[in-house]
Amino acid sequence: MPEFNNAIEALKHHAEHQGDSLAYKTIDSLGKITETITYQALWARSHSIAKNIKTHAQTGDRIILLYDNSIEMVASLLACMISNTIAIPSAPLKGTLSPTSISIARLISITNNANPSLILSSEQHTQRLTSYSKNYSPITNKTNQTIKIINTEAIPITSNTTSIELNTIAYLQYTSGTTGTPKGVIISHDNASNNINHLIKGVNTPERQRLQTAVNWLPHHHDMGLINAILIPLYVGCLSVILSPFSFLKRPATWLNTISNYPGVTSGAPCFAFAHCCKHITDDQRKHLDLSSWSLAFVGSDSTRVEQLETFIRTFQEYQLDPTIFHPCYGLAEATVHACGDWRLKGIESHAFDASELQKGIATTCAQSNKRLIAHGTPFNDHMLCIVDPYTQQQVPEKHLGEICIQGPSIATGYWDNPSATDDTFQNTIKHCNGKFLRTGDVGFIMNQQLYITGRIKETLIIRGQNINPDDIEWLIIKNHPQIQYGQVVAFSVEENHKEQLVVLIHQSRHSQEEQLALLKSSKTAILDQLGIEIKIMSIVKSPALPQTTSGKLNRSACKNLYLNHQFIVTTNITD
Repeated sequence: MPEFNNAIEALKHHAEHQGDSLAYKTIDSLGKITETITYQALWARSHSIAKNIKTHAQTGDRIILLYDNSIEMVASLLACMISNTIAIPSAPLKGTLSPTSISIARLISITNNANPSLILSSEQHTQRLTSYSKNYSPITNKTNQTIKIINTEAIPITSNTTSIELNTIAYLQYTSGTTGTPKGVIISHDNASNNINHLIKGVNTPERQRLQTAVNWLPHHHDMGLINAILIPLYVGCLSVILSPFSFLKRPATWLNTISNYPGVTSGAPCFAFAHCCKHITDDQRKHLDLSSWSLAFVGSDSTRVEQLETFIRTFQEYQLDPTIFHPCYGLAEATVHACGDWRLKGIESHAFDASELQKGIATTCAQSNKRLIAHGTPFNDHMLCIVDPYTQQQVPEKHLGEICIQGPSIATGYWDNPSATDDTFQNTIKHCNGKFLRTGDVGFIMNQQLYITGRIKETLIIRGQNINPDDIEWLIIKNHPQIQYGQVVAFSVEENHKEQLVVLIHQSRHSQEEQLALLKSSKTAILDQLGIEIKIMSIVKSPALPQTTSGKLNRSACKNLYLNHQFIVTTNITD
């Protein structure tokens, strides 16, 4: 299989050698095919959009892509590359649009940083933005010029191709904004091709071709969706079957049914998706599954819980699910997507650790514990990963917790027009190591050459001298109360009388006052019993829902801000 230096090189190759083969296929929540495109047609479509871009934009201009998961999004991304402009995949518009809506606020934060000249979009989103501009004000760039919005679905396909002039930058990947203002990660073609070619080598070995079909519902504006649903299949030259995140959430059986219908499927998701399948796929829907063709299931993005994966395996193993297909991996946009993975491809390795020792910064295995962690493997062979004391910048010994730092060809050069954040994140030295390292902000340790992840530095809570991972508190509540799902409980700390105090909020309004109070009391008791933590304030909130990032992660900083500004409607409350 040839290795490609960029996506356009891959597209050109496949258009010439298998032009009539299907490249992408979209399906709806019931699994019905809504659109298909061949490599030759994608080549023509991308060039047609690129020619239109060139009439409105200059070399190196930034262009926002505002689409749902779609073939038009794929073509527009490739068109930006062809036309020597820089694409910015962005979250599609959601909800009612107003100056205070999340969709508009995020879009404006990106335009203020990237200063784009165009917004490419579908007819639906073009109409919504146009209507917003008439009712409120146009979307403008840094110089207060109105940004032109183009409905690419209205661009006719022409037979003539345009000249290809690649920029060194492939696209800007804006971070999901979990801990602050979104930042644009500069992903070069070299970054992307290094990451993608490594992933393909790991997945498709001489012994087994695990990637013959890609099936994905992950959002295309997010790094996992962009790489796994669009770029990896394009480099391989295999079919990519695309669902929307909404289709998966509405009817998760469609995801597994689709996997059942194709050969050699690579498909994965954040850990919550596997729990979602267990909860919402009925016994009758399971009868029609045959998961024997599922060759690789990557698991990443959010905190990976081995209990959720084990439940998924037990639930679906009778439908020919191979437990060894699971590939726990660790990644972030600043490393293109994939930074570390368990390429032994023998299934999930996990161990129980002493929670009290982890709070002290030491990983000690034990026979039984409520804290089980999954091995996330090793970095690519041309990358280096270190566990570092964030205060001394020295590497720590094995089984000691520290910040995960990485260097290598997949690591981006920095953030767009943000030199301060670039220096802080990308330009770090480690004592007795050569070169610059990326500080990930994530905490972990190495044991037996495998990476284990315990949380994030910025989200670590320090309560009475203990380092507490909010994930542990949230997971314990979810585990003990099946009616609560991921994204419905959040833990954070607030300062009170010069001390950090723990606050836990649960978004749950369907139960009586007595049931809610019982939920709070049992949760508080379990956290004290299993984690040794006393909660200052624990509340059931009715509205608004707990904020999430565009990639579906819990946005703890936004939750905290809403709490401090008294914007949650509290129905039941207990205090220390």
